[in-house]
Formats: sequence, structure tokens, C-alpha cells
Amino acid sequence: MKSCVEKHIRKGWSFDHYIQDFRIFPVEEILRGKFEPQSIKSYVFVGRHEVLQDLYHTCEHEDLHAVLDHIAEEDNLLIDIDMEHWAILRISWSDEL
Repeated sequence: MKSCVEKHIRKGWSFDHYIQDFRIFPVEEILRGKFEPQSIKSYVFVGRHEVLQDLYHTCEHEDLHAVLDHIAEEDNLLIDIDMEHWAILRISWSDEL
């Protein structure tokens, strides 16, 4: 996974077209955040978080969805949502070690 990410970084991929939008007003969503690959946009639902640290984690989680989606698209990989969450969990815990 790391070599795949490094390859895309070396190619100069950036978040130029990626948007992360914060939704403050009450929403019907039960999720804390949502990434939409079609629009390359993620939504973070502020009201679904109790502390600022949780909000940071959700932002990072949605950013990782964007990165994994880009890698899968560029390399013609089939990655379902469960595989993405598995990878995001491992990446998140790697920061803690």
C-alpha cells in the first residue's frame, strides 16, 4: 500500500479538486462524515461530534477515503467500502505507534 501511495505522490497528485464541506445545520444523516467519489467532495456533519478531536478524526477519515478512491481509480483497482475502512483503520493506528 505504501509504495502505491508513494507512486502517486511522486506523480504530483494533490488535493486540488477535492473539497471538504462542513455541515452545521441539523441533517438527517446518521453518519459523522460522507465521501462522494463522483463529485470528489466530502461532508463532515459537525453536529454529530461531541469534541473537537472527534471532528479532526472524521476529517482525516474522509481525506483517506479520497486518497484511496484516487489510487483505486488510477490503478484500476476494485476496492469496496469495507476494504477502504479496513485500510483506513490500519493507517489511523499506524500514527499511534
